[in-house]
Amino acid sequence: MSYAAPSVGPAGLSIAYYPDILADNLQGFLNVYGQNQVVDPSSAIYQLLSIISLKQADCNAGLQLAYNQRSPLYAVGAGLDQLCKLIGIARRQATFSTVTLTVGGVSGSTIINGVAEDVNGYYWNLPNTVTIPLGLSINVSATCATPGAVVAEAGQVSIISQSNSAGWLTVTNSSPSTPGVDVESDSELRARFAVSVAVPSLTLLAGTKADLLALTDVTRVNVLENPTSSTDAYGNGAHSLTCVVQGGTVTEIAQVIYDNRGIGCNTQAATGNVTTTATFTSGASTITVASATGLVVGQMLSDVTNPTAIVPGTAIASTYVLGSTTVPITVPTAAAHSGDTINFTLMVTTPVADANMGGQVTNIAYVPAVPAPVYVTMTVHGLTGFTTTTLAAIQTAVIAYLNSLSIGEPVVYSELYGAALNARSNPDVPAFSIRSVASALTPTPTGTIDLALNFYQVSEATTSTVLVTAV
Repeated sequence: MSYAAPSVGPAGLSIAYYPDILADNLQGFLNVYGQNQVVDPSSAIYQLLSIISLKQADCNAGLQLAYNQRSPLYAVGAGLDQLCKLIGIARRQATFSTVTLTVGGVSGSTIINGVAEDVNGYYWNLPNTVTIPLGLSINVSATCATPGAVVAEAGQVSIISQSNSAGWLTVTNSSPSTPGVDVESDSELRARFAVSVAVPSLTLLAGTKADLLALTDVTRVNVLENPTSSTDAYGNGAHSLTCVVQGGTVTEIAQVIYDNRGIGCNTQAATGNVTTTATFTSGASTITVASATGLVVGQMLSDVTNPTAIVPGTAIASTYVLGSTTVPITVPTAAAHSGDTINFTLMVTTPVADANMGGQVTNIAYVPAVPAPVYVTMTVHGLTGFTTTTLAAIQTAVIAYLNSLSIGEPVVYSELYGAALNARSNPDVPAFSIRSVASALTPTPTGTIDLALNFYQVSEATTSTVLVTAV
């Protein structure tokens, strides 16, 4: 193409690139000094004009970047952040991973600003002051110095990195760390921007989802509507709105659902459909989850083993935590026996008062997303260039795929191959071949089919559930 000055047309900003700029500058030189001048790449004038042309091309690229920063489709970094401020959302910042450390040493020793280190070189900060008790060890919560999802498996945090106390002798972690969250990427923020602008849309469904995703710490949302007069395929009741939410706080979520739902829309239609089982261990005030992951609320539907002990519908004393959602519940009036098995609904029901309607109270319910651990075993055969780093990259890629799925989205078996192949640095020169893949929702997987999840479940994977070995 020939050189053209920057201009804005139907396709947006058009700029000239380095080859066209250089050709135009060389031709301009010949027009001034004569066509017989030597301007081949070995000449001094060619080199000088190359430098000038490159600077001009850099300026054009900067102009293109500044122009693109006006659109959420192309804006990046700080430019995208500024556009998001206009609609009231902000980039989610990284959080820090935590791990429970067992600190051992001489009784009475005080550790000030202690730091432990794991086998991967990450540092974990102890609380400002830790005093070792008479038992010679104490469990403390340590925070990773590096933001984002840092994983430390059991036993990997075992190095005393910084200590001002000679009495601190040992450190270890008996359980894996709780990974933090990486800072929200441009692509993730761009997608949330697109959802957020649906808030003033004509559909209440899109607005509900958009407002929920705009809440702090809410990461994923699944909104199901049943406009019919009968139970739908998910088991949700007639004329209902069922919101499945990962993260966030109960009161904020309930308020958003109340503000966006349609008049007369039932939000509690999944109460008997989304259930799990828990077992009392020592009376009415202590309960442990026996057969499900992610018990969040304790509204009892029935007492299976002791029907006379508890009135169905009463709540149980304790606090259950799922992600960043914490739900306190009350003590039942009747005593339960140790070992009693209770059926619970996973729905969270919260009263919302409408100040514009004289304080009228409406019970609003939603379902906190229940993590579904996905177990994968994969064997690969190393080719030229294969290293342990390649093996780790395959595992990371598969975990990233599983943790990127939406609430209720199935795990597609063939996508596990695709995710693993993303670890190739050069597709034209493969460093490994995949020999076998098995997946399941239970340990020791053998399945080779897609994994279906309930509408309230979300795929969850860690280095403990995804195992990749070389053969």
